[in-house]
Amino acid sequence: MFFPCDDPKTLVVVQDSALEARYRSTVAAHEPVFVRLRGIKGHSGGPKGGGQRFLDVQQILEVRARASGECPGVAQPIAPMLPSS
Repeated sequence: MFFPCDDPKTLVVVQDSALEARYRSTVAAHEPVFVRLRGIKGHSGGPKGGGQRFLDVQQILEVRARASGECPGVAQPIAPMLPSS
């Protein structure tokens, strides 16, 4: 799940095994990261709203630990909600 820095109330679902692997090699245990991706945006659900926004990843440009103060108020750690792996 991703929250864009410029739209912190929008949740974007991204399912990409390469991105997941990069994330896991970059940080320890469910920490927020800064990610730049190139991809195709989509939306599931009806024309009147609802559903989910998603991104079909075409290229991973950057995955790194989020710097202090970067994207304030966006995606605080959610470790208590995630299953351990």
